[in-house]
Amino acid sequence: MVVNRGFRFEFEIPEDWKASRSGERHIFHGPRKEELIVSGALLEGAKEGPEAEATRQRLFQNATAAVEEAARQPELTVIKPFGREDGAARLPSWTLHAQTKEGDVFFSQAVLTSPAGLLLVTFEAPKTAESLGFYRQFLGSIRPAPVNCGGAPPPKHDERGH
Repeated sequence: MVVNRGFRFEFEIPEDWKASRSGERHIFHGPRKEELIVSGALLEGAKEGPEAEATRQRLFQNATAAVEEAARQPELTVIKPFGREDGAARLPSWTLHAQTKEGDVFFSQAVLTSPAGLLLVTFEAPKTAESLGFYRQFLGSIRPAPVNCGGAPPPKHDERGH
């Protein structure tokens, strides 16, 4: 596994997955036609107080709207509506799961929050036990990135965390 950093979060991706970026989105492709997209929004400035909480709520509402819009594609059937997913990740998380009408492709989106911001994760893959296992493992690997000590800027990493 390779540790990746983005949006003040860390997450683990298998070494044989291909990584790329599109703007601020981290995009990963697995060997069995899996696609994982990680995007996020950071809360800049003060992390406490009513203004910060209002900003966090706006970010969450925007992410929720994006998840629900993606699930309205006519070729998808929602199998788990958007809602809180306790135990799926180390951070508070909400997920939506869908599949194609034929049932052969799995589609999921997750929103994970922390005081620093939120991540939006999109996963699409053949509906196999292996793909679903990877996705659960990936969500469980997401954690806040360590805060850099000493005031120096954080190290720069490429898409693979190098």
